[in-house]
Amino acid sequence: MTTTRHVLGGDRIKPASTITHDDRRRLCTVLLLLVATVASVPLAPAQDERETVRVDGRAVFRLGPVGDREATVRVRRIEQRLATLLDNPQAIAPARVERLAQMILNG
Repeated sequence: MTTTRHVLGGDRIKPASTITHDDRRRLCTVLLLLVATVASVPLAPAQDERETVRVDGRAVFRLGPVGDREATVRVRRIEQRLATLLDNPQAIAPARVERLAQMILNG
């Protein structure tokens, strides 16, 4: 059983053995244009839309935009909340440990 390779040439498919000089020239031209197009696109680093949340100038974590809210707006709000919390540590309720059965019964 013989396998015949086919190559596109103009509007028809030709067996690979019948590729003409013009077909090769067209194929080389297309490949050259493709390479030139890809090579002309600047390779910019991926834009990172995340911002860093800082406490006392130290990076704590990074977060990105959510929906319509930009990361910068989210970071500023979180930093304000953390600053308020750190200014008044008594605002944090002490941790409570409850048994799972109690939590289920109490709803």
